[in-house]
Amino acid sequence: MKPASSDRRKLQVGDRIKMSALGSERSPVLPIKVGTVTGIRSDSRTIFVRFDGNRTTTTLHRDYIVPIDA
Repeated sequence: MKPASSDRRKLQVGDRIKMSALGSERSPVLPIKVGTVTGIRSDSRTIFVRFDGNRTTTTLHRDYIVPIDA
């Protein structure tokens, strides 16, 4: 069952994120990385992230990341 959109904080460009438990399990190379949301596809669950120290963006499924509380 998918969580309702009101159950999750909406991500915005510029938000700081880290990998979720699911993301760390599915992408073991990225488990401790944090980064910044650089883009969001409105028609899907795709998020574009630039991880700290990287020059290029990485495309991830929304379930693979969680926002970092400031």
